[in-house]
Amino acid sequence: MSLTKTAFGFVALALLAAPAVFSASPAAAVSANDFSTSGIDSGPIPDWKVFGFDLSSVPDDTASLAAFKASLSPWTQQAIYNRCRQDIALNPFRYSPKVRDFCWAR
Repeated sequence: MSLTKTAFGFVALALLAAPAVFSASPAAAVSANDFSTSGIDSGPIPDWKVFGFDLSSVPDDTASLAAFKASLSPWTQQAIYNRCRQDIALNPFRYSPKVRDFCWAR
């Protein structure tokens, strides 16, 4: 394939993809985790936004938190482990003490 045909193919692909990219409104790009990530000034993240479920019904003791975590599916447990390891361990004070305890409860 010649260089001209390859360049023409890239231009055609860009022209076809451009309407899809530019037609999406900024509101459509909002994710399920719609909260500020600007840092310390935004305050702590509400518990229900951290994992997508509310921990308020679970007692604050470590055994209850560990039992609740064990009752979740293995896929959800892995997601919790990843979130705790990647986000909460790096910036623990953005999260409530209950979320931190839930992360490390066994």
